[in-house]
Amino acid sequence: MNLNPHNHIVRQGRPPKDLWECQYCGMVDVYDDLRATACSYVYPPCEHCGQTPECAPDCSGIAAALATPGVRLR
Repeated sequence: MNLNPHNHIVRQGRPPKDLWECQYCGMVDVYDDLRATACSYVYPPCEHCGQTPECAPDCSGIAAALATPGVRLR
């Protein structure tokens, strides 16, 4: 499992040179190879819990977002 995947990739070419580029770190490679490697972009810490790249399980920011009227959990 890749703990820091490339989350925003854009196609840069067409076959046979079907290349993709990560908009966060700038890495360019074929799709499967890009998805198989970790992104080097460093996400800023969460302003509520201070963790990065993912929030803490008890993050107050996530709790506040989920408590917003209109949010329904399935």
